[in-house]
Amino acid sequence: MFVSGDRHTSFLYRSETALPYPAYELTASSMNVSFAETSDEMDPTQIGEGFPPENYGAIGIDWAQGEVALEIKNAAGETVRQTKAKFR
Repeated sequence: MFVSGDRHTSFLYRSETALPYPAYELTASSMNVSFAETSDEMDPTQIGEGFPPENYGAIGIDWAQGEVALEIKNAAGETVRQTKAKFR
């Protein structure tokens, strides 16, 4: 699991080749200043489209299910992008 920011657009990624197990990345920004409403950037490891409007990232851990949720939330706190990963 990798968490990053300062891209002024949010993205979720999953790589099957970076490590001996699936690697996930949540990149989230910007909380208060967006430079665009849409993004045409696409990477082979990207999960869905980027989200450039004001946003932030959230990580939820369900210990009972052995699952992590990586979320991108809009300025209203609504989840606009999400992926889940098992850790057991």
